[in-house]
Amino acid sequence: MTQLNIIQTLTSIVKEFPVNLRSYSGRGMYGNYCAALSGSREDCMDVIKHTIVSLKDNYDFEEIVECLLSFRQDQLGLDIVMYWPDLEFVTYTPEIEEQC
Repeated sequence: MTQLNIIQTLTSIVKEFPVNLRSYSGRGMYGNYCAALSGSREDCMDVIKHTIVSLKDNYDFEEIVECLLSFRQDQLGLDIVMYWPDLEFVTYTPEIEEQC
């Protein structure tokens, strides 16, 4: 499983929820950016759940779960941001896939 597969799937699924997929630099990341979800905790967890379900048939289930549940989180007022320091944020487009 590659980071592109995860970002591609998140990009597709996030459209169904009131959640944003974005670049984020969390605490202790010293200006480095990674992939993040922002929104309510419930909606962000729903996106993660649907992403796991979507990827489970084509990739190692335990690897997917370990990757997607190893997020960190920060408060954003009433919402949160869940982020993965090791998952580079890439805006997915079909042209990116062709280059890989």
